[in-house]
Amino acid sequence: MECYAVVIFRGICCFPPPSSQAPPRPQRDIPILFFFPKSGISKWDGYMLDSLTEQVSESKSSFVPKQPKVSVLDFILTVIFGICFFILLLVWDLVQRVSYYCFGERALHRVDRTLNWLILTLLRITGASFESINPFVFPNTESHILVSNHQSMFDICMLHELVWQHTPRFISKKELGKWIPGISFNLRAGGQPLIDRSNAAEALSKIDQFGKRLNNESFSTIIFPEGTRARDGVLKKFKPSGLVTLLNNAPNAKVVIVVIDGSWRFQTYNCWPIPLGSKVRMEVIDVIDRAPGLTSEAIVAECQKQIGEKLINLRKITSYK
Repeated sequence: MECYAVVIFRGICCFPPPSSQAPPRPQRDIPILFFFPKSGISKWDGYMLDSLTEQVSESKSSFVPKQPKVSVLDFILTVIFGICFFILLLVWDLVQRVSYYCFGERALHRVDRTLNWLILTLLRITGASFESINPFVFPNTESHILVSNHQSMFDICMLHELVWQHTPRFISKKELGKWIPGISFNLRAGGQPLIDRSNAAEALSKIDQFGKRLNNESFSTIIFPEGTRARDGVLKKFKPSGLVTLLNNAPNAKVVIVVIDGSWRFQTYNCWPIPLGSKVRMEVIDVIDRAPGLTSEAIVAECQKQIGEKLINLRKITSYK
């Protein structure tokens, strides 16, 4: 049966030219070939072509890592970690309340920093290791918006350690504001905006108010534009509305692009178990100055592009067993 070959380079579809012409030459990319019956090529319309190239582009950008294998030892160490983690949250919930009511919000943030450090330390029970790379300096006189991908609930601990001097605040879902020891009280008392993801208008209104506060004060905020955790390590498409609203209302804040990889392993199996020997790397990729004419939408697109490319590069040098 006669077939046509469709060759895709960098998301561009090229049909083989006539023999008299030179073949198209890709730029440093491995081609992906698709073969279609000659009789059916006339039915290949633009919509299907766009869909195919989008799927190839998405597959390339996400670079799906292998899922970790687990053993009996993983379950044993996870139980030990879980017990210690739960006790820590109970004790620290009391410590947070005493610090806040006796010494104020600043003391609460310092106590919160210690909690995040202790959580990362406890994760080492499961053989986890952490690496943080930050070639930039964040002055205390400036506001910053940290834009990061989101792989597990423990990303917050690493990001908090990155900018703890700047009194970091997270934009969180409202469900976290109740009944979680060590977490809920800190979110409510620490000035963290809690949004209802099922009510877009109310959520954007709260982000709008928070952005104006960020623009007038000097602190850092952290936002995950994916909107949820990528437990398989695959970067999800950004939901831009919240970040765009924040950027529009805080034009003086610098945008810090951060990538985290490896923490998805903690929650691949919903923490039961936590696979042994997870290697987590956090890196500050770039700091974007808000130049005149640079739109918020363009910043969001640039953040997703840089995070996606960095994940590919990191996974070329990191092995997941």
